[in-house]
Amino acid sequence: MDTLAAAPPTSGDAAGVPAQAPWRLGLAIATVAFLVRLVPAALAYGTSDVSTWELLGRLLLSGDNFYATQLHNWPVLWIYFCSAAVLIHDASGLPFFTLIKLPPIAADAAIALLLYHWSFRTERSPRWAATIALAYALNPVSILISGYHGQFDSLMLAPTVLACWLISNEPTKPLRRELQTVPDGGALTTLAPAQSQDDVGTFGGPQLACSALALGLGIWFKPVPLLLLPILLPRLRTWRRRMLFTVLAVAPATLGTLPYFVRWPNDVAENFFGYSSWFGQWGYPVAWMVVEYVRNGTIPWWLPDPEFVSRPLHLMYLAGRYVLVAALAATWWLIYRRRMELLRAISATFAVFYFATSGFGVQYLLWIIPFATARRDRWLWPFTLAATVLLVVAYSLGAAYMPMETIPDNAPSAREFLVKLATLPTWIASGLWAWSLIFRQSTRPENA
Repeated sequence: MDTLAAAPPTSGDAAGVPAQAPWRLGLAIATVAFLVRLVPAALAYGTSDVSTWELLGRLLLSGDNFYATQLHNWPVLWIYFCSAAVLIHDASGLPFFTLIKLPPIAADAAIALLLYHWSFRTERSPRWAATIALAYALNPVSILISGYHGQFDSLMLAPTVLACWLISNEPTKPLRRELQTVPDGGALTTLAPAQSQDDVGTFGGPQLACSALALGLGIWFKPVPLLLLPILLPRLRTWRRRMLFTVLAVAPATLGTLPYFVRWPNDVAENFFGYSSWFGQWGYPVAWMVVEYVRNGTIPWWLPDPEFVSRPLHLMYLAGRYVLVAALAATWWLIYRRRMELLRAISATFAVFYFATSGFGVQYLLWIIPFATARRDRWLWPFTLAATVLLVVAYSLGAAYMPMETIPDNAPSAREFLVKLATLPTWIASGLWAWSLIFRQSTRPENA
């Protein structure tokens, strides 16, 4: 059994359950989500990313080429928030490290509110909806990444969750009755898909367009939601819808980045296409580092250079992106073949990504949490426990996360090796979780 509990009753109206989710309860939970993140945001500076955001914001305000810094590898939307935080900081004297965390914190509150209404729609139980929303509002991984770290992945996730909610609410094609003759001269009444607007070539209403644009807003922050297109597109009923959905989804990031690409084409292209996550901080490369340590006493460099590592690690670096693409492609094929429900498919995609990737940043750990929370997945809790321990260790010991004026020399580091070792429980949990999502049968009907 891979969910937290048996499904609650869904026939709410007969039992006196309101037909619409109580807004006050949802807003109260969103307020809780905001406040619990505001505490670390106000009391702690956070990680080195915070100083990076201030630098990039000031570069944009001065008209300089912020892509030339090699510090921003995504579309430009987040830099606008950085610039706004710089302006407010300069005008008011409020601490920048708090101001820059407010938009991601607000996005987390919005996610909690969305999960509340999504869960109420599927479960028809205010109690269950509130429980699921609170599970996200109080999730320590989300609190640490948005309220302490200063990363903005929740801003990417909030419109992505909205997009998935809208597409899951898209009505299915209705059935019409057809009269067919049978060989003995009688007649047989059957059900067949009724002709809809799709059949005559129209897009099919604003809801799907809103879903695509919401996903596009998420992509405008970071391209990660592109991983969901192979899950979402097969759920649309015509190729015309799929093409239009894709165009609308990529349009915001494309149009938003175009002025900067025209101005600084080489730097923008190099940042987008040359970007790769930190190698040697996560996954099977770290597992092999443990083998090398046991065999030879080798302590890895804190930022391993792929050109100056052992041959097995170098091969892992060269093959890493191909392993990841192959693992994701196989996952999407199984999702399609098995007609996996939406939330399970999204959770499986991220769990496989975690297990197969050789590059990593701790903010990635947030991606799966809203969707796993919505489906009440049992594996969320061991994953959350392991990930919380990892974040505490990384923020306490990891030089890459500490705000330092000078970066220490890259060399073998036992302290950084401990940070790498702290990733292994979360990586193993991700692999077991991925296996459970893909190969184990669900014991009850899934949501959405």
